[in-house]
Amino acid sequence: MTFATVSSDLRINSGLLWLTVIPGLPLLVYLLRDVSFIVGLLVFALLLVLYIVIQRFTSGIDLDDLEKRAVFITGCDTGFGNLLALKCLGRGIPVFAGCLTEQGAEDLRTAAKNLPGYLDTVLVNVASTESVAAAAKYLDEATAKYGGLHAIVNNAGVFGSTFFDDFLNVEQYKEIAEVNTFGVIRVTQAMKHLVKQTRGRVVTMSSAAARVGAINMGPYTMSKFAVSGYCEVIRQELKYFGVSVHVLEPGIFNTPMAAVQNINAWLLRSIGKQTNPNVNVVVDAYFHAITSRFPHLRYQLGPDCQFLYLPLSYMPTGLRDAIFTVLEMFPNEDPAAMDSRLNCGLLWLAVIPGMPLLVLLLRDVPFIWGVAVFAALPVLYLAVQRALKHIEIEHLEKRAVFITGCDTGFGNLLALKCARRGMPVFAGCLTKQGAEDLLGATASLPGKVETILLDVASDKSVAAAAKYLEIATEKYGGLHAVVNNAGIMGATFFDDLLNVDQYKEVVEINTFGVIRVTQALKHLVKKTRGRIVTISSASGRLGFIGMGPYTVSKHAVSGYCEVIRQELKYFGVSVHILEPGVFKTPMAAECNVKARLDSLWEKVPSSTKEEYGECFFQKCRGQLAKGIGMFADPRVDVVVDAYFHALTARFPNLRYQLGLDCQFMMMPMSCLPTGLRDALFTVGEVIFKVPVPKCAQ
Repeated sequence: MTFATVSSDLRINSGLLWLTVIPGLPLLVYLLRDVSFIVGLLVFALLLVLYIVIQRFTSGIDLDDLEKRAVFITGCDTGFGNLLALKCLGRGIPVFAGCLTEQGAEDLRTAAKNLPGYLDTVLVNVASTESVAAAAKYLDEATAKYGGLHAIVNNAGVFGSTFFDDFLNVEQYKEIAEVNTFGVIRVTQAMKHLVKQTRGRVVTMSSAAARVGAINMGPYTMSKFAVSGYCEVIRQELKYFGVSVHVLEPGIFNTPMAAVQNINAWLLRSIGKQTNPNVNVVVDAYFHAITSRFPHLRYQLGPDCQFLYLPLSYMPTGLRDAIFTVLEMFPNEDPAAMDSRLNCGLLWLAVIPGMPLLVLLLRDVPFIWGVAVFAALPVLYLAVQRALKHIEIEHLEKRAVFITGCDTGFGNLLALKCARRGMPVFAGCLTKQGAEDLLGATASLPGKVETILLDVASDKSVAAAAKYLEIATEKYGGLHAVVNNAGIMGATFFDDLLNVDQYKEVVEINTFGVIRVTQALKHLVKKTRGRIVTISSASGRLGFIGMGPYTVSKHAVSGYCEVIRQELKYFGVSVHILEPGVFKTPMAAECNVKARLDSLWEKVPSSTKEEYGECFFQKCRGQLAKGIGMFADPRVDVVVDAYFHALTARFPNLRYQLGLDCQFMMMPMSCLPTGLRDALFTVGEVIFKVPVPKCAQ
């Protein structure tokens, strides 16, 4: 049997059934080409209904021998975790319940004393590496009689500080990430070897907040975006071991975490109205993910998630913002406050009544012509957008910008481009050498460039830079823009070979660095009603094998920007995100990629090296370095030009998808159903003969 055959046998799964959709839809359009447009739409609607019926039927089939399938659940003191533990015990499932307090553990034992399932409570604080390690050590022995763990349920979480980002600090973001994000990573890394033994499941609580950013929800949204990114990555990695990964995305439910006494008073009225009292919806979804033979990869729970947040997450950013703006008008507010929120994004709302009206007008034309008309609309939109993008704002020489990460790469090139156009540039550089090189390169350019030594991972360094800029930007009336460009790639390999500190190292710069700089300087941007421009990544939309820390950090950045974009509109400040694919920068240089991998492999425990194999590592190392060299876009000016457009255009984009890989692969795939996306990844891995871990062979 060839290597490719082994690979394909390992990776083909039920998700590949989704691949019939790709040739199926164009074929169906062709077959319906002569029927009326309205009839064609009805056929597609019936197919969707048929899919839902089949899904409902298969979802009711349970696994056998539930009494032999042990599960570990975090956050069992109260709320969803407590109720799930009781439900599992009621069905005879052995439960190891992670509780934060002895009182919570005692209460659970009392409530479960008459239930048939075996219960063992384990004191665990998911925010503590030592506590999680102790729990994992105990479970190694305690689950031996069950052959390991059938499922890990990452349920523990906190809501944290909820108010405008202006009222928060980076420590409050860290506090929530420590539990909601790094807690999930700690528990999963410490215990997934037990799940591999049973070819079981990892079930994680995310949130509807991981799809759209809402005002006042910065820390929580950021943490849940990050969790979704982590689950995207490990779902691709753990499939080699027969382990599936499932994510719950509930809306707002009436749990202790969302109790009105635990929410800021400003939010009390709205939270009280929106919470869903039917918490069993979430508990049943958890139970389904644990016990069903055909569990969903994602569970959207609650009417608010299913009918508001989920549809909004697939809409263009401008349309989503416009809908949020309209929804914010409904409470009894001063009309002047409403007027302040209307902006050009509301033009998107014409799409909502416009689409049904267009369907009505096209009801009698042949279906193929109706499809052609709808296909022509995006072309028209792009043509108008392309015409508007060339209009620049005036007086660039009076609009000061601050750019982080200017030593090399995109930041360095952007500083040069701005200086050539006469813009005042304050360039944040990590090293003196980087600052000196930049000053030398810009000495003869018309724009004034000042360098500031800055480490975005340091509160003191950012505070010192902000203090200097307070005075230095007075003559410009503040900052026209803050550009969050600084970032690192960090450790890149399978999650099994990483630890939570390596995730933190990347998040400290790529995520918390953005938050530090933005919080410290946005008051200067408010003065000019300017812009905040942040680099995210195509990895902020998708999860790729071996890219855990980077993906988590970029998902988190996207979540943060989603929130502050809603909040800063009140001050006339716009927020823009760049999502580049792979470009040839120093961070992606082949020598740097190999050096990072070699350094990582040296520190990996011998047991993990044995599990994956030296041959697997060397093949991955070679393919990754070669692949980046082959597919990385050398046109770094594409990113620099997008940065500059976001700074200087009168009508800047809210998001910039950059590079052919992002525009034609990652962006479309991010909009696909999870099963279809996984199937496409699987086929790609087979075609390119991606290596398989030794133990999976």
